[in-house]
Amino acid sequence: VFVGDPETGELLAHIPLGLTANLAVSRDDRFVYAAVYAGDVFQTGLVEIDTRTDQVTRRIDGSAGGQGAAVGFDVALNPAGNRIWLTTQDVDPADPGTSLLIDPLRWQVLQSFPRPVPPGTETRWVQAATFHPHGKLLYQARDDDIDVYIIR
Repeated sequence: VFVGDPETGELLAHIPLGLTANLAVSRDDRFVYAAVYAGDVFQTGLVEIDTRTDQVTRRIDGSAGGQGAAVGFDVALNPAGNRIWLTTQDVDPADPGTSLLIDPLRWQVLQSFPRPVPPGTETRWVQAATFHPHGKLLYQARDDDIDVYIIR
């Protein structure tokens, strides 16, 4: 992740994470959340970056849902800023991982969501995710479909 000055174009910082699939910014601009797909410095999953220090402050492993090994692929922050959704990709299709609902204040996985694999397929390609403006629904693109999750 590179931090730059938009007015001067000057590079202010480089935060080495590895291959970062997507980013989300907290409502107060205090934190950036990065989905790490392939880790050079950090293992895969979700990292929190403090925008005041440009340092990684916390990390959640992509496999924290308790099922198969998974890597971070997409991250979405709900409109209230009190829930993060981490979409993951499976490392091994025979052992699928889960998508994670995370509380960013307590930095805790609240719930993991198994991703169904369509019959006759080996791999389930999950892509972008976004919260509905009221924050109670999450839409996650998958293959040629969209999964909808109710967030309570």
